[in-house]
Amino acid sequence: QSMDQLLSNLLVYTRPDCSRLGWHDTEVLIREVLTLASHAIPPDTVEVRCQVHQLVPKLWCDGPKMKQVLLNLVLNAVQAMPKGGTLTLTACPSPPEIQEVPAVHITVSDTGTGIPAELQSRVFDPFFTTKDQGTGLGLAIVKKLLDLMGCKISVKSEMGKGTTFRLYGEFVCVPAPILSKQ
Repeated sequence: QSMDQLLSNLLVYTRPDCSRLGWHDTEVLIREVLTLASHAIPPDTVEVRCQVHQLVPKLWCDGPKMKQVLLNLVLNAVQAMPKGGTLTLTACPSPPEIQEVPAVHITVSDTGTGIPAELQSRVFDPFFTTKDQGTGLGLAIVKKLLDLMGCKISVKSEMGKGTTFRLYGEFVCVPAPILSKQ
């Protein structure tokens, strides 16, 4: 099965497809990801927090691919907290000084073990992994899919305190007043 998974991931990495762009309800998208990941989230040791700002009702993205991106980040976060902790997903408007058009920051944060500073620049490299059972394609696929959707991703981590992955860029949100006129 691990060879099948490796080949499947390799195919997604080499031939990504983000052609199904459309408007997706932000909170529904995030909640669906948490439902998909629920089998891996121990409810007695991992607290899950989800915060979607009211000005971020919908995202323009490839919904299934965005779910794949967020699911990968959530599963990595849970694996980084073997003794438990807090998993936080947020979606909020990007500050105007960062984006000229209305855009969104989505973060996936954990209070886990953290990523050593010297490895943070390599986490999106294909085949780079620190896991015994990892293929090193998960975060490489995440980055490639986000690139195709016009998004960027960054990582900030501190050993013993946790890690935050921040998605941001050109995928736009529609403020609630505009949505009501459609």
